Amino acid sequence: MLSLTCEYAIRALTFLATQNPESTTLSTQISKEANIPSAYLSKILLILKDHGILDSLKGPGGGFFFIVEPTELTLKEVVALFDPAITSDNNCIMGLEECGGDFPCPIHDIWGPFRDRFFKILSSTSIATMAEDVKMKRAFLDDVATMRKRIHRVH
Repeated sequence: MLSLTCEYAIRALTFLATQNPESTTLSTQISKEANIPSAYLSKILLILKDHGILDSLKGPGGGFFFIVEPTELTLKEVVALFDPAITSDNNCIMGLEECGGDFPCPIHDIWGPFRDRFFKILSSTSIATMAEDVKMKRAFLDDVATMRKRIHRVH
């Protein structure tokens, strides 16, 4: 449902929120730990920086850090930045420009309640909440196949 760019942005922000807020994190570390191709990540980080979510320092001790508190940054804000059509109040699952009223799409009545619930989840879930689940190992930023490969390389 979310674009790959949006998924990567959420992963990157979630990983960054697991790090010490008093220090910076290198993009190479974000790329490795969140399993995001570094060239792709660079573009995402620049967008996040341009929108005042992150900032960065160059040189020794450089890297990325939050400007916005992760507790205040919701998934809806991130999704709106990378997938604006998804968070539009009139988004149609079938991609119709106008959906509802006298002109509903065939799945409008089913999609509407799901969309409303999805919006509530996006609006009520912060990046900090996701990071806490990762820190507590209740959630992961990598798929199972990749994690298994890493484990087998170690042993």
